[in-house]
Formats: sequence, C-alpha cells, structure tokens
Amino acid sequence: MKNTFSGAVLNFPNRGVHFLLGEAMGFRRQLFLREEFTSQNGWNDALNLWMQTSLEKLCQTVKRICYSPAGVDPAVVRDQRISEAKDTSKGLKDAFDGKSINSDDLVMPNVPLERQIIFDLTGKHPDYPQPTQQEIPNDTARAFVAGLDYFVVMATNLDSRTQPSTISAYEAAQLLAALNELYAITVLKGGANNRSDAPTGVPMSVRPTTFNYDGKYDPPDGVPAPPPAK
Repeated sequence: MKNTFSGAVLNFPNRGVHFLLGEAMGFRRQLFLREEFTSQNGWNDALNLWMQTSLEKLCQTVKRICYSPAGVDPAVVRDQRISEAKDTSKGLKDAFDGKSINSDDLVMPNVPLERQIIFDLTGKHPDYPQPTQQEIPNDTARAFVAGLDYFVVMATNLDSRTQPSTISAYEAAQLLAALNELYAITVLKGGANNRSDAPTGVPMSVRPTTFNYDGKYDPPDGVPAPPPAK
C-alpha cells in the first residue's frame, strides 16, 4: 500500500495549521491503541462517542483558525485593536470574540518562522504506524484512519499554509467536508447497532497461533490418552 501521508508538505509557517495537525495526530495516536479495532464486527458505543467527540473538537479548531475579522472595515478594526491595546480596563478575554483568533486583524511583524512537521510520517515510529491490515484488521476502522490521514495531508496542502496563523473560509469548508466524511463513518458503521456479524471469529491468518495447530501435542495413534491428573 502507498503511505497514507504521501503528498504532505512538511515545512510551512502557519501556526494555526500546525496546531490543527497536532490535535489530529494526537487523536490518531490514541486510535492505534484500541484493541477494538482488531475485531471484525466493529466497536462499541462508548468508543464511537469518543471518536465523534474528537471529530467535533477538530471541527471547532478548524473554525477557530478560519480568518474572521472583527469587522467589515479593516481601518475600523485596526483602530479598535489599537484602542483596546491602550485600554488598561480590558484584557485578553475582552479581545476574544468567541469566533476565531484575531492576529490577522493587524499587519503583524514579519518574523519568518517556517516550522517543520514534528511527527514521523514514515510509519516507522511506533506511535504513528501506517494503517495496514496487520495494524488495524477491522476494515472500517482502517478506512477511518486513512481518512484522517487524508485530512492531515489536505491541511498541509492549503494555500493558506504560508499565512501567519489563519486559513480562508473556503479552505475551512474543505477541511470540514473531510471531517464530515469521517463523522459519517461513525454514524453509519460505528457503535453497537452497526456491528456486523462475524460467524467465524478467527481468520486463517490467526489460526497458526492457536494451540496445537501443528499437531505437536496430538497423542500417538493406537495409544490411549492418559487419564487426567487428580
């Protein structure tokens, strides 16, 4: 299989995108710790709810880093920010409008701080393996992780990656569409109600690990087995 992070841009300055990637990779790291994904029939409601909650958090982060100026007139917004800066009765809570970060309301100093993605995308790091059949036997869960990786690659390919800290509204909509695909997996395939039947729970790839698969402990032919120990 092709590495699911193929095409990711590794160096860019946008602080908002880097923060978003950190949150997404933290979510991914936890997914690989779940034994439920080794089951063929699916996973339970509790894990599904946690996955949905994590997706909602990513959704909120996308909205926070979306460029949303405090007003329509840039000159008015500039004067407002300067006025707030001199007003000792107001703090950071007053400047935070509950929508998105406002560092793009002003022309900020040009400090060229291009950052590199700190995560190992090669699949060699034990915390960030590739979603292979060996790592994630469950087909649906494997598709979910691959979709999350696509979201990460998409975020690094945004044109706004060269901006200081925000992304455009159109790019935010693109990222939200990718998250919506993942959320649909949890609704349509996740949880107890969507479990699929698995009449045979042990696949052929696992049978060699079962007891006496090679017949080593079979009793000799024609010799009765000894009575059980008392």
